[in-house]
Amino acid sequence: MTSVIIAFPKPEIARTIRNILIRAGYENVTICATGAQALSRANELSFGVVISAYRFSDMTYYELAKYMPDTFLILLISSKDITREKESKIIRLSMPLQVQSFVTQMRILDERISRLKKEAKDRPKIRSSKERLLIVQAKERLMKEYNLTEEQAHKKLQRLSMDTGKSLITIAKEVL
Repeated sequence: MTSVIIAFPKPEIARTIRNILIRAGYENVTICATGAQALSRANELSFGVVISAYRFSDMTYYELAKYMPDTFLILLISSKDITREKESKIIRLSMPLQVQSFVTQMRILDERISRLKKEAKDRPKIRSSKERLLIVQAKERLMKEYNLTEEQAHKKLQRLSMDTGKSLITIAKEVL
């Protein structure tokens, strides 16, 4: 399940939310009292949901959202409608919190996080200049040894990578 950070300055509210989440099957739940703590915890995780109060001692929810990694969604729990226009990663629930609508909203956010993970996985990996150089050198070696074109050498590296289940970089290192 999705990692959850509960960012609430009042510990009793945070504990109540955590207990609801645990009963709903969420296991990776962290409580933070400040925005800075929530940001620090989010940077340690890869994806997740931040359940946020409107204001902390060090920032507001809007500042928290501004600095939060793009792989996190924010569920703002507040007593009035204060969200700004076009905040796609901020979803709002009003107080008093109704448990069923809260759990339903968390399930919806789970689905959105799953889609974000899939999109990130499907996105082509950006290689460093060192990695690109390794691949070029491996292709050049294959081109010389087997009298291949660059395209054929690249396909051979890809085929070896797929057949062995190793990364293209690992195969390039082995070729060299």
